[in-house]
Amino acid sequence: MTVAGASEAINLVLNCLREKKNEDGFNHIWSEMDSKIVEYELIFPILPSSKMTPKRLQQSNYAAPDYQFASPEELDRKVYF
Repeated sequence: MTVAGASEAINLVLNCLREKKNEDGFNHIWSEMDSKIVEYELIFPILPSSKMTPKRLQQSNYAAPDYQFASPEELDRKVYF
């Protein structure tokens, strides 16, 4: 394999991954996961327990507000994108 061939192969893979990283791609993966959970009788995803912000960071002028995701799907969507 030449360097040009390797570069072309890399570009093909990158383009394929970019095409899948969209809303339809996420929805497809999520629906596939749901069907496999039912098929294999697994536990549905849950949100991790919320953590409290340390007091030294709460009193800071730059402290970000605590954010809790509404659903596991919302959390996974954030990680996916």
